[in-house]
Amino acid sequence: MSAKNMRHTFWVLLLSMGLVAAGCLSPGDDDDVTAGDDDDSTANDDDSTANDDDSTTSDDDDSGTGDDDDSGAGDDDDSATGDDDDSATGDDDDDSTPAFSPPIYVVAGSTLYRMDDMSGTNQMEYDGSAGTPFSLGISAVAVDGLGRIYVVDMNNNMVYRFDDMTGANQVEYGGPAAVPFSNPHGVAVDSQSRIYVTDFGRDLVYRFDDMTGTNLVTYDGALGTGFSNPLRVAVDASDRIYVTDFGRELVYRFDDMTGANQVEYDGSQGTAFDNPRSVAFDPSGRIYVADLSAGLVYRFDDMVGTNQVEYDGTSGTPFFSPNGVAVDLGGAVYVSDGGNNVVYRFDDMAGANQVEYDGSGGLPFEGTSGVLVLN
Repeated sequence: MSAKNMRHTFWVLLLSMGLVAAGCLSPGDDDDVTAGDDDDSTANDDDSTANDDDSTTSDDDDSGTGDDDDSGAGDDDDSATGDDDDSATGDDDDDSTPAFSPPIYVVAGSTLYRMDDMSGTNQMEYDGSAGTPFSLGISAVAVDGLGRIYVVDMNNNMVYRFDDMTGANQVEYGGPAAVPFSNPHGVAVDSQSRIYVTDFGRDLVYRFDDMTGTNLVTYDGALGTGFSNPLRVAVDASDRIYVTDFGRELVYRFDDMTGANQVEYDGSQGTAFDNPRSVAFDPSGRIYVADLSAGLVYRFDDMVGTNQVEYDGTSGTPFFSPNGVAVDLGGAVYVSDGGNNVVYRFDDMAGANQVEYDGSGGLPFEGTSGVLVLN
């Protein structure tokens, strides 16, 4: 059996047993904590917008990209051209301090990390202890326009929000009473500060306005191939929604929470997806996917896979289980790897100027599962 197949079998077995915390084993004491009594107690919370009129899926008009022309098979023209010049020179003379160096957030084990650069400068760590401590199942992080931090915990079955890396004004939400979260994996925030959560157990994406669940709506992928164990969620500059799906081995995109203009892609313009975990975008709108079982990061221009390229980390330590991906405003790519317990940064899809960091500026990483750069 090939190394890839062994790795895929290993992760499928663990997921089926409920043991995977996106790169680390979850404890056996999952108590399905919910935060149904959350009163959204932050003093500065102004995000429970009253003008959202899409609290049912039938009248959702929140996306508005009806001119999307790439839902067909061959006419997708929404991407960058094929003049990719990023197989780049090695003229970077300071790998650890690029011209653009945004703050980096990393989710690993039961700890959220924040650092200024790939040397771990000003590294901070937080464990959720201002409220319900994080379990070993935290898997994704997002930041809204006010700088507030969101973390999703698949074992505690909740989303957290707090103001800073001390946990100030921490609040928690476990989903609606009728359909509480059951193994949530992904979290994202759109331009209106609305919150999205992907739920592996429910086969749903949730969206709500604030941390009390105002105007909550859900979507199951039914306008195309229905979800089967959705993992992560991301929202692009046009507030279109992207979902990676473990069971379907697909990336989805749709315009809003009614599933308008849903399209799906399987990686088949190159190596087909095997376990797509995370999705991100660069400043040109190109799409990046980290695939844990394939051991690859993909980049393509659009949802038909135009100009697909793949990278396996071999400019340094090869990827083992890449499960998070992010891109900064300078175009550098960041990858979290739960097997190698490092975060990578490289300048392009040839791996130019690759550097790796293991958290050793403080508490070393263990089971890295998500990465975010604050652009």
